[in-house]
Amino acid sequence: MQTTVAVADILERKDFIIRLAKSLIKYGAPSHRLEDAVDHAAKTLEINLQCIYLPNLMIVSFIDSETHTSETYLLKVPAGLDMYKCALVHQVQKLVTHSSMPFEEAIMKLDTINTEKDAYSRWIIVLAYAVAGFSTAPMFFKANWIDAMISFVMGDTVGLLVWLSEKVPSYAHICDIAMSALVAFVAEALRQHNVCTSAIKFAGIVMILPGFTITCSILELSSRHIISGSVRLFYAIVFSLLLGYGLTFGASLWSLFDHSTRGDESKFSAECPNVPLNPLWNILFVPFFAISLNIWLKAHPRQWLLATILSIVGYAVSYTSSVYGGVKTEVSSAVAAFAIGLCGNIYQRLTRQLTFQAVVCAVFFLVPGSIGLEGAMAWFTEDMSGGMNFALQMVVTAIAISVGLFTSALAIYPMGKTRSAQMTF
Repeated sequence: MQTTVAVADILERKDFIIRLAKSLIKYGAPSHRLEDAVDHAAKTLEINLQCIYLPNLMIVSFIDSETHTSETYLLKVPAGLDMYKCALVHQVQKLVTHSSMPFEEAIMKLDTINTEKDAYSRWIIVLAYAVAGFSTAPMFFKANWIDAMISFVMGDTVGLLVWLSEKVPSYAHICDIAMSALVAFVAEALRQHNVCTSAIKFAGIVMILPGFTITCSILELSSRHIISGSVRLFYAIVFSLLLGYGLTFGASLWSLFDHSTRGDESKFSAECPNVPLNPLWNILFVPFFAISLNIWLKAHPRQWLLATILSIVGYAVSYTSSVYGGVKTEVSSAVAAFAIGLCGNIYQRLTRQLTFQAVVCAVFFLVPGSIGLEGAMAWFTEDMSGGMNFALQMVVTAIAISVGLFTSALAIYPMGKTRSAQMTF
């Protein structure tokens, strides 16, 4: 009887670890920390295992040294971003590792979290796409009010198309190219009205730019997760090429209707014909973009304030160091990432609350997705040297961000965390 109870206890512990691993992947925990988090939970529960994480897949092997047997599980889970549920899962993991919650209750908690509805309806998320396009057009791409309003409509359209791709699997394969092509087609159609076409193109698809994915891949490579980091980096570069192809295709498609633009290479230019808004307006645009990102990340409204503050800090440091300090992009990005990570880690150490969501939101202000997209467009306009330079700058900026984040973690947690897993960048 005691043997039966002991076996059942071990099986429940293994079940908790498997559910925990699935939840961490599903809700967007830092990918370069996943293996350490699962290992830490296993050691706390006195389970011997080995695990390896690949994009959308984790291999977990439970090893029994007494019987010289092992069980291997392939956990195929699509990676997502749900910062509210990620914080709840981290809290459950923390209570278990601190022996404040039995793992039987923890399993029930994880099941409850998995069955909860999303924090926001689809229409609110679509509106977030529109607000992101409106706020980033003048803030990052030197647009005026008219360009910002057009970007609002384009962002809303992209949000609807993303929704459609989730409902129609066959459309999902060409969704990214179709969205970028549509945005470029409309932007070129409005060129005769003296709008900033480059701002509309980039701002319209700002929420699907691959900069954050590139940054995560560099973080994984820096953490010696070579396989997952290489796969993610290659995917992000190819994804930027797909978006670049879509923008180029949409612009060229308009030339079929407007013959005067045929052979006009200036249609790919990033120059804007109108005077951009005063940079002081960015004081308003930064919180708007931060809130739209929080909604897209499915963060709880209680998490918005810290994320907005860190976003303002990161943008202010990046803007002042690059504009007034005259430093290069890779330096300003590293300094801004360090400031974001430092503030987030200090707050987490003082309050014992997870700040990963706030740091993720702030890092989105620094991601080099638009640089990579310009490089992809340069390739398709037969500017090979320009394309290579932009692509290289994209990776260099991602490296700068990862250096800043790792340095901030080193400053606050020089020896890591002993009682719980370190769920930070």
